Amino acid sequence: DHTNYYGLAFGGSDLENAKQTYLYFMVAQDGSWLIKQRDGDLRTNDIARMRHPAVKTPNANETSTNALEVRVTANKIDYAVNGTVVHSTPKAGITAKTEGSTACA
Repeated sequence: DHTNYYGLAFGGSDLENAKQTYLYFMVAQDGSWLIKQRDGDLRTNDIARMRHPAVKTPNANETSTNALEVRVTANKIDYAVNGTVVHSTPKAGITAKTEGSTACA
């Protein structure tokens, strides 16, 4: 009954303190994807969220596998699931910083 997301985190900095920031791109078992920004210890900003047919949902064995990619160019970021771009953002504002990484599950 609870949607569980898993995926990638990138653009991380100051991860050991209350001013941590990073972006994350995740998928869930309901076929949706999510892009958020962490800004400080308690605040997150939704960038985009939507269902997309490229996100695989669990099969009869209750398993699914999704390959996530974040493709960063000089001016934009493409977010892909299983080779299909599901969303793009400009590389500006809250999605300007893409260097740095952290683990996400």
